[in-house]
Amino acid sequence: MRRRGYRSGDGVSRGDRRSLRYHDRVRSISILAMCGLAGCSSGGVAEVSFVLGGGAAQTQAIPAQAHVTIQAMSPGGMMDFELDCHPPEDTDDVGFRFTLHAPQLAVSADEPARAGYYRLRDVVPAGPVTIELDAEGGPASCTVQLVPSTGACPLSVFRSVNVDHTHVATTTVPTTWEAFPVSGDHYPIWAPWSTSFPVPIRTGYLIHDLEHGGIVTSYRCGSAADSAVCTQAQADLVASRTAFGQRRTNDTPDPSQPSLYAARAWRWGLLADCYDPSELAAFMAARFRHGREDIDTDYPSPFDPTQ
Repeated sequence: MRRRGYRSGDGVSRGDRRSLRYHDRVRSISILAMCGLAGCSSGGVAEVSFVLGGGAAQTQAIPAQAHVTIQAMSPGGMMDFELDCHPPEDTDDVGFRFTLHAPQLAVSADEPARAGYYRLRDVVPAGPVTIELDAEGGPASCTVQLVPSTGACPLSVFRSVNVDHTHVATTTVPTTWEAFPVSGDHYPIWAPWSTSFPVPIRTGYLIHDLEHGGIVTSYRCGSAADSAVCTQAQADLVASRTAFGQRRTNDTPDPSQPSLYAARAWRWGLLADCYDPSELAAFMAARFRHGREDIDTDYPSPFDPTQ
Protein backbone atom coordinates (compact mmCIF):
# COMPACT_ATOMS: atom_id res chain seq x y z
CA MET A 1 0.00 0.00 0.00
CA ARG A 2 1.45 3.39 -1.00
CA ARG A 3 1.66 6.12 1.65
CA ARG A 4 -0.33 9.24 0.80
CA GLY A 5 1.95 11.87 -0.72
CA TYR A 6 4.64 9.39 -1.87
CA ARG A 7 3.82 8.46 -5.47
CA SER A 8 5.97 6.69 -8.03
CA GLY A 9 8.54 9.09 -9.44
CA ASP A 10 8.44 11.44 -6.43
CA GLY A 11 12.13 10.93 -5.79
CA VAL A 12 11.76 8.85 -2.61
CA SER A 13 13.62 5.55 -2.69
CA ARG A 14 12.18 2.22 -1.56
CA GLY A 15 14.61 2.20 1.33
CA ASP A 16 13.45 5.64 2.46
CA ARG A 17 9.83 4.52 2.26
CA ARG A 18 10.59 1.47 4.41
CA SER A 19 12.35 3.76 6.89
CA LEU A 20 9.35 6.10 7.01
CA ARG A 21 6.96 3.19 7.61
CA TYR A 22 9.22 1.82 10.33
CA HIS A 23 9.38 5.16 12.16
CA ASP A 24 5.61 5.55 11.85
CA ARG A 25 5.14 2.17 13.55
CA VAL A 26 7.62 3.05 16.29
CA ARG A 27 5.84 6.38 16.85
CA SER A 28 2.44 4.60 17.07
CA ILE A 29 3.79 2.04 19.54
CA SER A 30 5.32 4.83 21.65
CA ILE A 31 2.01 6.72 21.75
CA LEU A 32 0.16 3.58 22.91
CA ALA A 33 2.77 2.94 25.56
CA MET A 34 2.42 6.48 26.94
CA CYS A 35 -1.40 6.24 26.94
CA GLY A 36 -1.49 3.04 28.97
CA LEU A 37 -4.70 1.28 29.99
CA ALA A 38 -6.55 4.57 30.48
CA GLY A 39 -6.18 5.37 26.79
CA CYS A 40 -5.30 8.59 25.03
CA SER A 41 -7.62 11.53 25.56
CA SER A 42 -9.10 13.45 22.66
CA GLY A 43 -11.40 16.29 23.64
CA GLY A 44 -12.19 14.64 26.99
CA VAL A 45 -12.91 11.25 25.40
CA ALA A 46 -10.28 8.58 26.04
CA GLU A 47 -9.24 6.34 23.13
CA VAL A 48 -8.80 2.73 24.28
CA SER A 49 -7.72 -0.14 22.03
CA PHE A 50 -7.01 -3.74 22.93
CA VAL A 51 -6.84 -7.19 21.37
CA LEU A 52 -8.77 -10.24 22.55
CA GLY A 53 -6.49 -13.24 22.36
CA GLY A 54 -6.60 -16.93 23.06
CA GLY A 55 -10.39 -17.26 23.14
CA ALA A 56 -10.49 -16.53 26.88
CA ALA A 57 -12.29 -13.82 28.84
CA GLN A 58 -10.23 -10.68 29.34
CA THR A 59 -10.66 -7.85 31.85
CA GLN A 60 -10.20 -4.29 30.65
CA ALA A 61 -10.33 -0.96 32.50
CA ILE A 62 -12.43 1.63 30.69
CA PRO A 63 -12.30 5.32 31.70
CA ALA A 64 -15.29 7.53 32.51
CA GLN A 65 -15.83 8.54 28.88
CA ALA A 66 -14.19 6.57 26.11
CA HIS A 67 -14.18 5.32 22.56
CA VAL A 68 -13.09 1.70 22.72
CA THR A 69 -11.85 -0.45 19.85
CA ILE A 70 -11.63 -4.21 20.39
CA GLN A 71 -9.87 -6.45 17.87
CA ALA A 72 -10.43 -10.20 17.80
CA MET A 73 -10.26 -13.20 15.47
CA SER A 74 -13.22 -15.46 14.72
CA PRO A 75 -12.66 -19.09 13.67
CA GLY A 76 -16.10 -18.95 12.06
CA GLY A 77 -19.38 -20.51 13.13
CA MET A 78 -21.61 -19.89 16.13
CA MET A 79 -19.87 -17.51 18.55
CA ASP A 80 -20.66 -15.97 21.92
CA PHE A 81 -19.69 -12.33 22.47
CA GLU A 82 -20.11 -10.98 26.00
CA LEU A 83 -19.32 -7.55 27.42
CA ASP A 84 -19.95 -7.58 31.17
CA CYS A 85 -19.12 -4.36 32.99
CA HIS A 86 -20.69 -5.64 36.22
CA PRO A 87 -23.68 -3.27 36.48
CA PRO A 88 -24.79 -2.10 39.93
CA GLU A 89 -27.50 -3.92 41.86
CA ASP A 90 -29.40 -0.65 42.40
CA THR A 91 -32.24 -0.77 39.86
CA ASP A 92 -32.41 3.04 39.77
CA ASP A 93 -28.72 3.47 38.96
CA VAL A 94 -28.15 3.80 35.20
CA GLY A 95 -24.48 2.99 35.71
CA PHE A 96 -21.89 2.54 32.99
CA ARG A 97 -23.46 2.60 29.51
CA PHE A 98 -22.35 2.16 25.94
CA THR A 99 -23.42 1.91 22.31
CA LEU A 100 -21.91 -0.84 20.16
CA HIS A 101 -20.89 -1.02 16.53
CA ALA A 102 -19.66 -4.37 15.22
CA PRO A 103 -20.33 -5.08 11.53
CA GLN A 104 -19.04 -8.66 11.69
CA LEU A 105 -21.51 -9.33 14.53
CA ALA A 106 -24.31 -7.52 12.67
CA VAL A 107 -24.58 -5.00 15.51
CA SER A 108 -25.37 -1.46 14.36
CA ALA A 109 -24.55 1.77 16.17
CA ASP A 110 -28.23 2.65 15.68
CA GLU A 111 -29.24 0.09 18.31
CA PRO A 112 -30.15 1.44 21.79
CA ALA A 113 -27.47 2.14 24.35
CA ARG A 114 -26.93 -0.66 26.87
CA ALA A 115 -26.30 -0.29 30.59
CA GLY A 116 -23.26 -2.28 31.60
CA TYR A 117 -24.09 -5.60 29.96
CA TYR A 118 -24.53 -7.04 26.48
CA ARG A 119 -24.29 -10.59 25.18
CA LEU A 120 -24.74 -11.85 21.64
CA ARG A 121 -24.73 -15.38 20.25
CA ASP A 122 -24.76 -15.66 16.47
CA VAL A 123 -22.94 -17.02 13.44
CA VAL A 124 -19.79 -14.97 12.83
CA PRO A 125 -17.70 -15.31 9.65
CA ALA A 126 -14.12 -16.49 9.99
CA GLY A 127 -11.58 -13.68 10.10
CA PRO A 128 -10.86 -10.45 11.96
CA VAL A 129 -13.61 -8.88 14.06
CA THR A 130 -13.69 -5.22 15.08
CA ILE A 131 -15.96 -4.12 17.92
CA GLU A 132 -16.29 -0.43 18.76
CA LEU A 133 -18.12 1.12 21.66
CA ASP A 134 -18.74 4.65 22.81
CA ALA A 135 -18.94 4.57 26.58
CA GLU A 136 -19.82 6.97 29.37
CA GLY A 137 -20.73 6.85 33.03
CA GLY A 138 -17.57 4.97 34.04
CA PRO A 139 -14.96 4.19 34.98
CA ALA A 140 -15.67 0.50 34.72
CA SER A 141 -13.84 -2.80 34.77
CA CYS A 142 -15.30 -4.91 32.00
CA THR A 143 -14.93 -8.59 31.22
CA VAL A 144 -14.93 -9.21 27.47
CA GLN A 145 -14.92 -12.43 25.47
CA LEU A 146 -15.57 -13.74 21.97
CA VAL A 147 -15.56 -17.53 22.07
CA PRO A 148 -17.05 -20.45 20.12
CA SER A 149 -20.55 -21.22 21.42
CA THR A 150 -21.92 -24.58 22.48
CA GLY A 151 -25.46 -23.29 21.85
CA ALA A 152 -27.26 -23.42 18.52
CA CYS A 153 -29.86 -20.66 18.95
CA PRO A 154 -28.98 -17.05 18.02
CA LEU A 155 -29.86 -14.74 20.91
CA SER A 156 -28.99 -11.55 22.73
CA VAL A 157 -29.23 -10.45 26.37
CA PHE A 158 -28.99 -6.83 27.48
CA ARG A 159 -29.56 -4.37 30.31
CA SER A 160 -31.55 -1.23 29.51
CA VAL A 161 -30.53 2.34 30.34
CA ASN A 162 -34.17 3.33 31.00
CA VAL A 163 -34.73 3.92 34.74
CA ASP A 164 -37.97 5.92 34.37
CA HIS A 165 -40.81 4.64 36.57
CA THR A 166 -43.54 7.29 36.67
CA HIS A 167 -47.19 6.22 36.54
CA VAL A 168 -48.89 7.61 33.43
CA ALA A 169 -52.47 7.55 32.17
CA THR A 170 -53.59 4.38 30.40
CA THR A 171 -54.48 6.49 27.36
CA THR A 172 -50.84 7.46 26.77
CA VAL A 173 -47.82 5.80 25.17
CA PRO A 174 -44.57 7.18 26.66
CA THR A 175 -42.13 8.43 24.02
CA THR A 176 -39.18 7.29 26.17
CA TRP A 177 -39.87 3.59 25.68
CA GLU A 178 -37.27 1.67 23.72
CA ALA A 179 -38.29 -0.36 20.65
CA PHE A 180 -38.39 -3.45 22.89
CA PRO A 181 -39.14 -1.92 26.30
CA VAL A 182 -38.15 -3.72 29.49
CA SER A 183 -38.54 -0.76 31.86
CA GLY A 184 -39.76 2.82 31.90
CA ASP A 185 -42.86 4.83 32.73
CA HIS A 186 -45.95 2.63 32.95
CA TYR A 187 -49.63 2.41 33.83
CA PRO A 188 -50.76 2.62 37.48
CA ILE A 189 -52.09 -0.97 37.52
CA TRP A 190 -50.57 -4.27 36.46
CA ALA A 191 -51.60 -7.45 34.65
CA PRO A 192 -52.58 -10.53 36.69
CA TRP A 193 -49.92 -13.18 37.16
CA SER A 194 -49.71 -16.82 36.06
CA THR A 195 -51.59 -16.13 32.85
CA SER A 196 -51.12 -17.18 29.24
CA PHE A 197 -52.73 -14.28 27.42
CA PRO A 198 -54.41 -15.07 24.07
CA VAL A 199 -53.73 -11.59 22.64
CA PRO A 200 -51.02 -9.02 23.49
CA ILE A 201 -50.88 -7.37 26.89
CA ARG A 202 -50.63 -3.60 26.55
CA THR A 203 -47.04 -2.56 27.21
CA GLY A 204 -47.85 -0.12 30.03
CA TYR A 205 -49.33 -2.95 32.12
CA LEU A 206 -46.55 -5.36 31.16
CA ILE A 207 -43.83 -2.97 32.33
CA HIS A 208 -45.59 -2.54 35.68
CA ASP A 209 -45.42 -6.34 36.07
CA LEU A 210 -41.67 -6.14 35.51
CA GLU A 211 -41.32 -3.39 38.12
CA HIS A 212 -42.86 -5.80 40.65
CA GLY A 213 -40.06 -8.30 40.05
CA GLY A 214 -41.81 -10.70 37.69
CA ILE A 215 -40.89 -12.24 34.34
CA VAL A 216 -42.91 -11.78 31.16
CA THR A 217 -42.17 -14.10 28.25
CA SER A 218 -43.48 -13.41 24.76
CA TYR A 219 -43.54 -14.60 21.16
CA ARG A 220 -43.73 -12.62 17.92
CA CYS A 221 -47.35 -13.26 16.95
CA GLY A 222 -50.71 -11.55 17.16
CA SER A 223 -52.09 -14.63 18.90
CA ALA A 224 -51.27 -18.29 19.37
CA ALA A 225 -53.85 -19.10 16.70
CA ASP A 226 -52.01 -17.18 13.95
CA SER A 227 -50.03 -20.21 12.78
CA ALA A 228 -48.58 -23.54 13.84
CA VAL A 229 -45.34 -21.69 14.72
CA CYS A 230 -47.24 -19.36 17.04
CA THR A 231 -49.11 -22.24 18.68
CA GLN A 232 -45.81 -24.01 19.34
CA ALA A 233 -44.14 -20.84 20.64
CA GLN A 234 -46.90 -20.32 23.18
CA ALA A 235 -46.66 -23.97 24.27
CA ASP A 236 -42.87 -23.62 24.67
CA LEU A 237 -43.19 -20.57 26.90
CA VAL A 238 -45.94 -22.14 29.00
CA ALA A 239 -43.65 -25.16 29.50
CA SER A 240 -40.78 -22.90 30.60
CA ARG A 241 -42.97 -20.96 33.01
CA THR A 242 -44.34 -24.19 34.46
CA ALA A 243 -40.84 -25.60 34.92
CA PHE A 244 -39.73 -22.37 36.59
CA GLY A 245 -42.50 -22.87 39.14
CA GLN A 246 -42.99 -19.27 40.25
CA ARG A 247 -46.31 -17.46 40.33
CA ARG A 248 -45.00 -14.12 39.08
CA THR A 249 -44.70 -15.02 35.39
CA ASN A 250 -46.84 -14.44 32.29
CA ASP A 251 -46.64 -15.16 28.59
CA THR A 252 -48.14 -13.03 25.84
CA PRO A 253 -48.02 -12.63 22.08
CA ASP A 254 -46.19 -9.50 20.95
CA PRO A 255 -46.14 -8.91 17.19
CA SER A 256 -43.83 -5.90 17.56
CA GLN A 257 -40.84 -7.68 19.10
CA PRO A 258 -37.74 -8.27 16.90
CA SER A 259 -37.32 -12.02 17.51
CA LEU A 260 -39.61 -15.04 17.71
CA TYR A 261 -39.01 -15.60 21.44
CA ALA A 262 -38.34 -13.08 24.20
CA ALA A 263 -38.25 -12.68 27.96
CA ARG A 264 -38.26 -9.54 30.08
CA ALA A 265 -37.41 -8.59 33.63
CA TRP A 266 -37.07 -5.07 35.00
CA ARG A 267 -34.31 -3.43 32.89
CA TRP A 268 -33.24 -6.78 31.37
CA GLY A 269 -34.20 -8.39 28.07
CA LEU A 270 -33.56 -11.65 26.22
CA LEU A 271 -34.27 -12.01 22.50
CA ALA A 272 -33.94 -15.37 20.74
CA ASP A 273 -34.59 -16.62 17.21
CA CYS A 274 -35.52 -20.08 18.46
CA TYR A 275 -36.53 -21.85 21.66
CA ASP A 276 -33.65 -22.44 24.06
CA PRO A 277 -35.14 -23.69 27.34
CA SER A 278 -31.84 -23.70 29.22
CA GLU A 279 -31.08 -20.06 28.33
CA LEU A 280 -34.63 -19.03 29.20
CA ALA A 281 -34.47 -20.85 32.54
CA ALA A 282 -31.13 -19.21 33.37
CA PHE A 283 -32.50 -15.76 32.52
CA MET A 284 -35.59 -16.24 34.69
CA ALA A 285 -33.58 -17.58 37.62
CA ALA A 286 -31.09 -14.69 37.48
CA ARG A 287 -33.63 -11.86 37.03
CA PHE A 288 -36.65 -12.97 39.06
CA ARG A 289 -37.56 -10.65 41.97
CA HIS A 290 -35.08 -7.96 40.91
CA GLY A 291 -37.60 -5.23 40.16
CA ARG A 292 -37.93 -1.90 41.90
CA GLU A 293 -40.70 -3.38 44.07
CA ASP A 294 -41.23 -6.93 45.32
CA ILE A 295 -45.01 -7.38 45.06
CA ASP A 296 -46.55 -10.80 44.52
CA THR A 297 -50.26 -9.96 44.62
CA ASP A 298 -52.55 -9.22 41.67
CA TYR A 299 -54.22 -5.85 41.25
CA PRO A 300 -57.26 -5.92 43.61
CA SER A 301 -59.87 -5.09 40.94
CA PRO A 302 -60.07 -7.48 37.96
CA PHE A 303 -59.57 -5.88 34.52
CA ASP A 304 -58.49 -6.83 31.01
CA PRO A 305 -54.83 -5.77 30.41
CA THR A 306 -55.18 -6.44 26.68
CA GLN A 307 -57.67 -3.56 26.27
